[in-house]
Amino acid sequence: MSAEICTGGPVLQSVTVERVENGFVLRYRDPEIEALNRASDHWIDASKERIYSTAEALLADLRKLIPLMAGEEPDNSPAAVYKHALSEAFGKDNG
Repeated sequence: MSAEICTGGPVLQSVTVERVENGFVLRYRDPEIEALNRASDHWIDASKERIYSTAEALLADLRKLIPLMAGEEPDNSPAAVYKHALSEAFGKDNG
């Protein structure tokens, strides 16, 4: 069985986890290497594959990778929401 998590964000695009006979396989494309490939004539394979014998070890790495997929968390504090509402309400009149 395989599960894929995707985002449209600019950082880590997807992570694939596959169940295999002796554990799990985690696959993803390293966003740092992909950025280097776009900026250079020298190409490096950005594909990463890791094998885990336990779900706990897999989850430990997933906890590190998932925040890279989300990018920055939106600021939903009352002050930020108020500031955003003001900029939307008055931004068109001031522009």
